[in-house]
Amino acid sequence: MKNFVLISDDQLLCNYFINLSSNIDGIKFEKIFADTASAMVWISHNDVNLVLVDMLLFNNDALVFAEKLHKNFDNIKIVLISDFITKNFREIAVSIGVNLVIPTRCSKDIFSKVIAINEIAENEKVDIEKYNKKKEKLIDERISNICISVGIPPNVLGYSYFREAIKITAKQPDIINKITKELYPYLAKKFNTTFAKVERALRHAMEIASSSGCLHRIDDILGVKFVADNKRLTSSEFIALVSDKIAFDFL
Repeated sequence: MKNFVLISDDQLLCNYFINLSSNIDGIKFEKIFADTASAMVWISHNDVNLVLVDMLLFNNDALVFAEKLHKNFDNIKIVLISDFITKNFREIAVSIGVNLVIPTRCSKDIFSKVIAINEIAENEKVDIEKYNKKKEKLIDERISNICISVGIPPNVLGYSYFREAIKITAKQPDIINKITKELYPYLAKKFNTTFAKVERALRHAMEIASSSGCLHRIDDILGVKFVADNKRLTSSEFIALVSDKIAFDFL
C-alpha cells in the first residue's frame, strides 16, 4: 500500500506517526502537509488511499476539510486524529464521511486498524468487481439462451443486435419507448451500420423465430401466456418482454 497522507502542523505529532508507521512493514506516509489547501491540491492530482487529519490544525477547519474531501473523493478513507473523542463528536465525524477517529498517541494496534480500513476497502472493491463481472457474464448467457431457445439462430445479424438491445434496455428501461430515436441509432453506431439495416436485421430474425415454431417458448420463459396461436411478436415487443425478465432476475 502507498499514498497515505498525513495533514498536521505539529512536528512532534508528525514524527510520532512516521515512527509508528516505520514499524509496520510496507507502510509509510508518502506526503505530509501542514495545511489543508496544499493537501487538497496534491490529493486531486494523485492516487491516494487514506488521509489522516489532525483536528488541531492551526487556521484550518479539519471537519470542513474532511467533509469536502469525502464529497470530492469518496473512495479515499479519512481518519481524524483527536484526543477529544466524545460520542457526539464521533457521530458528527461519521455523518460527514470520516471513517475513523483515533487519539494523537495511538498504539501500534490502533494504527493497524487504520491500515485495516484501507485493506478492507480494497478487498471489497475487488469483490464487487468480481461480482459485477460474473453478473455480466450470467446476463449475457441468459440473453443468448433465450434468443436461441425461441428460434433466433446465432449466425444471423439480428441475433447480435437483439442481445445488445435487450441488455441495454434491461439497464435503461425508458429506452424501449424511444426505439427509433435512441435504441436503433445506438445499435447502428455500436455495430457500425445503419438504422435501416438494424431494423431489417431484427425483423428478419423475428421472422425466422416465428417460422421455426419455437417462438411460443417465450411463454415458458416468462411464466405467462403471451404468444397466442399464430401471433407474431414484433421486435420491440420481444425486446421489451425479455429485457423486463432480465431486469427482474438480475438487476
